[in-house]
Amino acid sequence: MIKFFPVFLLVVTAFISNVSHAGIISADIDLSDDSYTTVGGLDWTWASSINVGSRGGNIFEDASYRAHFGWRTLRPEELIILKSDLTIDDHFRNIDRSIIQSLEYWNTDLTVLIADDIANFNSNSIKGAIDNSLQSSTLYWHYETFYVRNTPSQVPEPSTLMIFAIALIALSMRKRAIK
Repeated sequence: MIKFFPVFLLVVTAFISNVSHAGIISADIDLSDDSYTTVGGLDWTWASSINVGSRGGNIFEDASYRAHFGWRTLRPEELIILKSDLTIDDHFRNIDRSIIQSLEYWNTDLTVLIADDIANFNSNSIKGAIDNSLQSSTLYWHYETFYVRNTPSQVPEPSTLMIFAIALIALSMRKRAIK
């Protein structure tokens, strides 16, 4: 019976362990999982169809508004990845075919993307604008605003680590008891 205890303990530990996301805990609420997409180690979100702080009745917040969750503006190389590698149908659609976007988290009045925004995303003229903007060091992309963050890595929960530590202590005590 005592021979099977370490194996039993290891199996039980494996079944009750879990994985969670590590991140900064804040009273502020982060974006929901269906409002951003994860591609290439980055979380991408379509934050707004404008790129100015205030327009009409709408107030648009920049990435620093949720910087404590890791959101930031795109770097030039990420803008090229966005246009050349990411597509609406493959990367910015939910299972129900709705557009993955987070306008309500960054804007006071804008909550829905319109057909022109989707047409701008699919426009081939944007590639030329990107090439020209890299030479002039200013990036504009039909005024659509995307933010990114590094995808949080998965780490074991503290309870999983505690169970594993208890199992190791039990194994070491068992060896001492046998001697």
